[in-house]
Amino acid sequence: MFGCWETLFVIKQAVEQSGYRKPGRTDYTRLIETLENFQWFNEGIEHPQGGKKFIGRAHQSYGQQFISKVENQRLKVVHRTRIEDSLYPITADYTKQAL
Repeated sequence: MFGCWETLFVIKQAVEQSGYRKPGRTDYTRLIETLENFQWFNEGIEHPQGGKKFIGRAHQSYGQQFISKVENQRLKVVHRTRIEDSLYPITADYTKQAL
């Protein structure tokens, strides 16, 4: 549910860390390479649903899943999966595509 929110923070982090300043091949290349080298996003205001594992070659992040039920008119989390539970074999490798 927070995918759009979190994506904006990932882009912000990649812009800041890469030194991106203006459109152009050099800045764009550094931006994408910086993004593809991310491995983890910590839980916090930027990632309110928890930490995320990021696999740069697939441009894909993985997080925990929450299993909830309603008890006494309140939503209660009854189980949180491990991030590893949602991993699957990666076939894509965007790092090999020309920028």
